Amino acid sequence: MRKAGAELFEVLEEGHPVSDLLAASPAAFTRWEHYPSEAVADARTGSSWFYHAHEPSEARRWEEHGHFHCFSSIDDAPVHLAAISIESSGVPTRLFATNRWVTNESLHPAGKVVPLVERFAIRADRRFALTSRWLSAMLRLFQPQVAWLLQERDRVLAKRGKKYAENTSVEILAVAQIDLDRHLAALEQC
Repeated sequence: MRKAGAELFEVLEEGHPVSDLLAASPAAFTRWEHYPSEAVADARTGSSWFYHAHEPSEARRWEEHGHFHCFSSIDDAPVHLAAISIESSGVPTRLFATNRWVTNESLHPAGKVVPLVERFAIRADRRFALTSRWLSAMLRLFQPQVAWLLQERDRVLAKRGKKYAENTSVEILAVAQIDLDRHLAALEQC
């Protein structure tokens, strides 16, 4: 985790991941559009990501500029690792796990998905190398929280039944608030 924290600072010295991403877009930032328009992906690692935002009036319980959806794959099918919510100031404030229908992912138990966080990396697509490095570092730095999110997602789905994964009135199954400064300070105490 300390190595991931150091990587975050290295990336931020070069620029901000959202600014890097939006600067490459030819048009103004538009809600519901994917940035970039095609997900950034690495076929070798099975990792991919994209950024987007919802309308402020939608069922978000918090303010955000947008969020990154991070994926890996199992048997060449996408698996959602976590979403990272970014507030308007550019600070990551939450991680969340979505319901299956939201990302059209292949649903697998947390025990099978959590180990994929370690291999999340985008090396084949250099267009957004800065953002990809930042996302890799964030997922590793907050791996315990990602594990909890996926386990909580599994608990909710087990309690509610299989059909709940397709309930389009439920978008988010688990949320973990994060404080990057506090997390890094706690790591220094270990």
